[in-house]
Order: sequence, then C-alpha cells, then structure tokens
Amino acid sequence: MGRLVVQSRKNISEVEPLKCSSFLKEKMKMEKALRVYAQVLRLVRRLPKDSRPYYAKYARENFVNYRDFDASDSKALDELFHRTYNHSLWVLNKYSVDESAAQKLKEICSDG
Repeated sequence: MGRLVVQSRKNISEVEPLKCSSFLKEKMKMEKALRVYAQVLRLVRRLPKDSRPYYAKYARENFVNYRDFDASDSKALDELFHRTYNHSLWVLNKYSVDESAAQKLKEICSDG
C-alpha cells in the first residue's frame, strides 16, 4: 500500500503542471474573448444613436451564446474571432463608418 501512495503522489506531481498550463491557456483565451467583446462594444458607440441599442444587444447575445464554447479548440476559436471581425466590418460599412475604426479589433482577433 505504501507504494501506491508514493506512485500516486508522483503521478499527481507530473499531471499538475499540465493542469496549470491548460488552465492558463484557457484563462488567456477568456481574456482575449473579453477584449474582443469590449472592442466590439466600442465600435457600437461609433454607430448612429438609434442603432446602438440593437447592435449592443446583438453583440451581448452572441457572446453569451458562445460562453460555453470549447476554448481548447484553437482553430474553431480563431474562426469565431475572424467571423466577429468580419461581421463588425460589415456593420461599420452598412453605416458608412470608416473601417480603420476596427483596426484594434483586427489586432486582437489576429493575435495568436
């Protein structure tokens, strides 16, 4: 029985860094998602006043819908950020807002 305890402790110490590493990666992805959301809301402020409530609500609903998104799937997450950026450009163009306003969003979304 003594061997099992020693073996278990060894396995825990080997696994623990992996748990911390994956936790930090997920935390960084969550922080990136929050930065993207904040930037989208900043862009909403550049829209005409009568359209702001609609797009602010639209952005919030979309981010809430993806809150349980699998953060370990980096490719899918990158695709989601890319779609966020492209849709933001579409909305800005719809209201004749200069695309350069979305430069910060582009930097955040493309940051690996």
